[in-house]
Amino acid sequence: MTNWTLLLGFILLSPTVELGGIVSMGTPFLVLGSYLRGLQLYQRTYQMSFGVRGFCASAYLLCILVSLLWVPQLHVSGFRAAYHVVGYVLFLCMLQRQGDHTDNSRFQFWTVALTCAGLATSLHFLFLMASLTLQGRLGEAFADRITGGVMSLQWGASNTIASALLAPLFGAMLLPSKLAWLRTIAGAAMLLAILSTLSRNSSMCVLLALALYACLSGRAVNTICAIIGIGIVVTPAILLLDADVYHSVIESRLDGGDAATFNGRTDCWAAAWNGIERNWPCPVGFYGSLQTLGHSAHNLILTDLYEIGVWGLIAHLLLFAALIAGLSVARRRQSGHIIHEVNILLAGIIAIFVNLQLEDPQYTQPYIICSWIFMGLCVAATRLPISTTNIDRVSRHRIAQPHLSSSRSIRRVSNPIRRIQG
Repeated sequence: MTNWTLLLGFILLSPTVELGGIVSMGTPFLVLGSYLRGLQLYQRTYQMSFGVRGFCASAYLLCILVSLLWVPQLHVSGFRAAYHVVGYVLFLCMLQRQGDHTDNSRFQFWTVALTCAGLATSLHFLFLMASLTLQGRLGEAFADRITGGVMSLQWGASNTIASALLAPLFGAMLLPSKLAWLRTIAGAAMLLAILSTLSRNSSMCVLLALALYACLSGRAVNTICAIIGIGIVVTPAILLLDADVYHSVIESRLDGGDAATFNGRTDCWAAAWNGIERNWPCPVGFYGSLQTLGHSAHNLILTDLYEIGVWGLIAHLLLFAALIAGLSVARRRQSGHIIHEVNILLAGIIAIFVNLQLEDPQYTQPYIICSWIFMGLCVAATRLPISTTNIDRVSRHRIAQPHLSSSRSIRRVSNPIRRIQG
């Protein structure tokens, strides 16, 4: 019951309704699911291993909630902070340890939930792009990529949508072989949606994650094939564009005329820094930059410093550092950790951190929930004793060739005896 409620909430994250503000249609299901999970968490607190990462996550959330005391518009900021509370509860539920089989099943459930959220969001955006194409407004859409513009969903602009899809895209790569069909469909849809947003930052972060994964796993050939596959997907789409649309895309995204200011981001950084100096040492409160400056800083460090203060910034940076350190330690262990999943999560969390230095998706409901789930997966993966994919592979091998496994066992026993006799 709880799992289906949460899964429905993830699927309905992107569609929104207007209720005195933009509200995700999945909100009631996420609130109910997190409440039910919270009750289970309260009853089984002895099974939860908090650790440094849990402490950093708690400190970060506490800084957000405390900053609401002096925020300019409490109802606007408080609504978004409430999603952090929901995500934090789900994050804590992922810190529970209930045994090898149960932990593996729960890990797969959260992976599926994160993938479904990304698939639904990408299909929502691709449907918008398809309708604009049929209306002959694609050129207008590419020229109007701001929040509330033609090429935006109700909850975010195209760059924000691309950033919100990064965590689900990396989550889809974690799906086991028995869900390869979902991994293929969801991965292709999310990748196509990210490329369709024309977000240079998010596209480069995808390539960065692939390059990091290749270095971590030693699968350079697979990564090169993936990049070639991306090119095969993108090239026909570019060739099918109308000539005017094609030139508009080239001039606006690839010409490099705005490279000196990172498409105006340096102006946002300067405004945020001036606001920090003007208000130091008092922050303006969570989501206060849009209420005081009219825009965000488009940089994680400046935004946190301006909104939730130096302690909030330290807690957030320590959370990222603890997640990266935990995954790095798990990679070096030789006692059955799921290296494939750890490599994907390590590459993904680094790429997401880099993306946040130039974007501001942290105010949107889909990103808030998906980011907490992805961070929970980063913790849960380091605690799984052995990869389920490795278990399946070994089991299939022994079932198909039982005589090999038995003969190997005999050799393991006989070889020490021969050495002793010799």
